Amino acid sequence: MSYHTIFPTCDALIFTGGKYPPTNQWISLLQHKPLVIAADSGLLQLQGTNIAIDHIIGDFDSLPNAERILSQYPTGSIHRSSRDKDETDTELALLLAQKYGCKQPILIGGGEGRMDHLLAIIQLFQTPLAPIAWITAQEYILPVYQEKPLILHQMAEKTISFYPLRTPKEPIHTQGLQWPFTEFEYLYSKMSISNVISDDTMSLHITDGILLAILPFSTT
Repeated sequence: MSYHTIFPTCDALIFTGGKYPPTNQWISLLQHKPLVIAADSGLLQLQGTNIAIDHIIGDFDSLPNAERILSQYPTGSIHRSSRDKDETDTELALLLAQKYGCKQPILIGGGEGRMDHLLAIIQLFQTPLAPIAWITAQEYILPVYQEKPLILHQMAEKTISFYPLRTPKEPIHTQGLQWPFTEFEYLYSKMSISNVISDDTMSLHITDGILLAILPFSTT
């Protein structure tokens, strides 16, 4: 099993509900021996696999036949929360990962489900709970911060889009894109859609704001 070409490392894999990706899009990440956490119905992603689950957390309102499924796992690994809570199950899973010292969690699932849950996950990238990446049913999503530029290798001819979660006011510096850009204001949609990586190394640096880089599976 080779290491993942996009994610050099991770210390936690958090499986959440909603549409989820094919196993081959993340299975190599297990080589890093990450903490494995299932958030509520995210447990369904792991049913029928031989992957050891360290923790299962949530109020289990979206897990069908919850008690029957949970009975298959050690009670010590199950963290039940009240339905009357301020955090989403995904947030609870990220908080649990932090409690165990994880600093490089990757979120798996959560795509194409309820819009409110989708927006809640997107907003996480503006908080201290932000995962280092999000793998949905269709794409890889990576945050770009002032202190964390985006650098990709051996991805030439792959499609990539950029969404300004917090629009940078200072110039953007890109290298290795077919259509380079320095700001979003002159782009009609105010985001760079279906750009193409043109070199073996692609990089993007910002000095303010937050971007989300989106790489569809169909082109990676």
